[in-house]
Amino acid sequence: MSPRKNLSEWQKVSGEWKATPDGAIEGKSSKEGMMLLYKDRYDDKLEFSGEFEFTADKGADSNAGLIIRYRPSEDKDYSTVVFFKNKKTLSIQQGFSEKKTEISVSNLKEHNRFLLRMWKNNLQVYLNGTLVGKASTSTLYPVMKGTIGLGGVGQTPGSVVRFRHLRVRLLTKKFVV
Repeated sequence: MSPRKNLSEWQKVSGEWKATPDGAIEGKSSKEGMMLLYKDRYDDKLEFSGEFEFTADKGADSNAGLIIRYRPSEDKDYSTVVFFKNKKTLSIQQGFSEKKTEISVSNLKEHNRFLLRMWKNNLQVYLNGTLVGKASTSTLYPVMKGTIGLGGVGQTPGSVVRFRHLRVRLLTKKFVV
């Protein structure tokens, strides 16, 4: 999923987004936060992996958000996994709403690798090679196709996060939950 120079395979929803010369996707938060959605839709059995980096921290609330199964026609009918830099927490929630699960993540750094595994309504979250969170999303939304995305919530405008080496792999075998 190397980004094209103009990010034509992505839909910009909020914030400022650009592809950098080194192959990263850089998001800069606006007062509405930041959200960037990939245009392809995926089934409910996938792995979404890559790296994120906190840069140019202008506030104490920098975070990196990963969006799963977003459907543009349905408000908050998707899940987000958000890593909060200074609080060193992971939040798994419906949309960017208040209904969430917060988990302490001591291995959160400036540069991070992530892996999200989704099998129907079961989600596993790995950070820097360690399983840091699990969730059953059955109460959040039904099983269906949707897109993936990048983002951030409640950040100081101007906060910057870089994402790189993004990959989606469809799963054919259920992982151990």
